[in-house]
Amino acid sequence: MIKTCYFRLISFLIVSTLLIACSDESNTPQADDDDATNYPNILLIIADDMGLDATPGYSEGVQKPNMPNLDRLISLGITFDNAWAYPLCSPTRASILTGKYGSQTGVLSVENAAISSDEISIQAYLDANTSSNYAHAHFGKWHLSKFNQTSAPNDLGIGYFAGQMQGGLLDYHSWDLNINGTTEACNEYHTTKITELTIDWINQQTQPWFCWLAYSAPHTPFHYPPSEMHSQDENEGSDLSMYLAMMESMDYQMGRLFDSMDETTLANTIILFIGDNGTEKAVLQAPYRGRKGKGSLYQGAIYCCGQRRYTTKCT
Repeated sequence: MIKTCYFRLISFLIVSTLLIACSDESNTPQADDDDATNYPNILLIIADDMGLDATPGYSEGVQKPNMPNLDRLISLGITFDNAWAYPLCSPTRASILTGKYGSQTGVLSVENAAISSDEISIQAYLDANTSSNYAHAHFGKWHLSKFNQTSAPNDLGIGYFAGQMQGGLLDYHSWDLNINGTTEACNEYHTTKITELTIDWINQQTQPWFCWLAYSAPHTPFHYPPSEMHSQDENEGSDLSMYLAMMESMDYQMGRLFDSMDETTLANTIILFIGDNGTEKAVLQAPYRGRKGKGSLYQGAIYCCGQRRYTTKCT
């Protein structure tokens, strides 16, 4: 079987869905503005370093996190079982953003991962090809430009950006929040804060939207999130236990996000949940062991989770 980069296909899926939605089936020169309110929203959720061995719904792995909201997406949608990514985060994210391979974007590693301002982002492409019918925003991890290029997301056409410029966080409770090029210190738990920012932005929208939500969880440093967000035994203290707890906290916040949407909005939203690469080697489970995780070219690094859920027919 020929394996292709799943995350280039994510870009294709998003663009093709929105372009079809924004096309006028009656072949009149311009679609009725009222119809724009029926175009589907798209919510893309990216987990950081979450491989198949740690993801509910896949046979790989032994210990799984308790993720009822992801379980519900799995039960209502489609699970991709042949999804392949780059072994590190920045090349995967650049591929989604542009629809190109890393050899074309020049983003092949996490060191000095900076996407050229000449690239056309998926957001800029949608603006140019849908008469700007879609609002769009990016929340959370960026890691696609130099840290001092604080306006890079907006320069690439992203309508609203709120997150961190760097890759992994040093402390989930103390980090730099960049909002549209302005940086401020944030002492709120990262997984909670970017979810709240996402909820606030979605609630303000009066037109269809495309939201890219990039959690840092469950990327290192491994730790136990606030206790109400997970079910792991903190007395265990192992890296794997903390890793599972971080995924559970992400699921907890995903539940808050879904619950914040009214029934009509949620029903008209395509939800994509993916991992950017495989599991960190320190917490890798069978059948992937040893050095065969994140950063390698073994399946434990490049064989990733993917779920898609949509309940309403596109209009």
